[in-house]
Amino acid sequence: MRSLPQWAVAAAAAAGGGALIAVLLRRWREQVSGQAELYPGLQASCTVPSPRRSKPTAADVIALGHVVIVGAGIVGLAIANELARRGCEVTVLEKEMAAGTQATALSWAWINANSKKPKHYQRFNMLAMDLWNLMFPGYVNWCGSLLLNENPKQEVDEYPCHKVEWSQVPDLQPGIACETLGGTSGTKSGCSYFPSEGITEPHKVINEMLRRAEARQVRLVYGATVTGFPWDIEGDVRGVTYVLHGSQGWDGPQTITADVVVLSNGTGVEQLAKSAGFKVPLLHKPGFLAHTEPVKDVVKRVIVSPNCHILQRENGSLVIGESKEAGGASSVAYAVDRYAHEGFRSNMPPASHSEEQEDEELAELSTFGHRALGAAKSILPVIEEAKLSRVTCGYRPFPEDGLPVIGFCSSSCSTRSPGLYIAVMHSGITLAPLAGAAAALEIAEGLDLDLLAPYRVNRFTKIFKNKGL
Repeated sequence: MRSLPQWAVAAAAAAGGGALIAVLLRRWREQVSGQAELYPGLQASCTVPSPRRSKPTAADVIALGHVVIVGAGIVGLAIANELARRGCEVTVLEKEMAAGTQATALSWAWINANSKKPKHYQRFNMLAMDLWNLMFPGYVNWCGSLLLNENPKQEVDEYPCHKVEWSQVPDLQPGIACETLGGTSGTKSGCSYFPSEGITEPHKVINEMLRRAEARQVRLVYGATVTGFPWDIEGDVRGVTYVLHGSQGWDGPQTITADVVVLSNGTGVEQLAKSAGFKVPLLHKPGFLAHTEPVKDVVKRVIVSPNCHILQRENGSLVIGESKEAGGASSVAYAVDRYAHEGFRSNMPPASHSEEQEDEELAELSTFGHRALGAAKSILPVIEEAKLSRVTCGYRPFPEDGLPVIGFCSSSCSTRSPGLYIAVMHSGITLAPLAGAAAALEIAEGLDLDLLAPYRVNRFTKIFKNKGL
């Protein structure tokens, strides 16, 4: 991992991590030697006041009032914590009965920036990776990533990437069957090693975020499904209407007022934004993963090959996905949808091949799991004894153009700060620390970050007027 300058490390220790984000954004470009062009726009981003309001004092920040965040995944909780730290009153509404149970929990949780395009987006991911060390020290295993038979061109020359020969591969990951992938010890190949990348344990990060949220008096409401928005006379969102699912069933609609509403509920952002008059086109891509029973510690890196990708969790479980070239994952989408809660998740155990009356759809899930595990064993024979435990699917919120969507939704007739802010992206795992810090700077401190300019909501066509107009 690229090291932070000593001034940054010292300030992070003194401020508990989160408070340093403003310092980073203001001073990174001007104080870090040799990286002046790595993150262009950061200095200007934080010295130009927002047209919505001038830069507030500390008292003004506290007076900002109430922010409601829809979605308690990793991005929503990151924003909630940064806002609460700045003195905002924060309420988080979560449809499920626990935080981080959807895309966050079902993610492969690979923190990386390799092959991200265009250049500004790769830099955006690189900054997010640095902030993981700063804001969540000890929560990432920076094990590095090994891409077999791949040598992707990087948009940013400074991104750490090493081309490796097949003879070097066993040193990085013992036990790789190079011949299976067409490599021999005497030939060069398109293999690449990215030493600055890593993996995290989503449930541990969520638990830490919840601990911080409780300490900062963030209010979390579970079982809350947002159904609409109240509007002010200028056509801006000023709260949410929701129904609460309790032990006795659904309660009647409730309304909670807010100065700003943040939509960070993953695949659910598209429909809620549409109801507010804004187009946020998302591709709901299923991410299928096969999980094994715990095995000994054998996978040292994140392994990505043309057939599958493999990593190992702290508990010893291998998590395996099929690469695009392998295909087949889409064939089980309908099976997951039948058993998943509203099509967003599945933790179904794989069906046994020996059952004569096996349900056809469970058989599809089982086929995927065994196929993925078989592909992993073919390139890493040392896991031959690994046994399939379960298959999961998380629907990932991919914006249509592949870039994050983050920022205020502008109202055509309002010169004030609009009341609706959107934060949806893939990968939320990699980008969460930066998304949380940057969104809080814009919402609580009135800054208009150039850093976020390529990711604004208004790059998509507004589909109809706000209901309040």
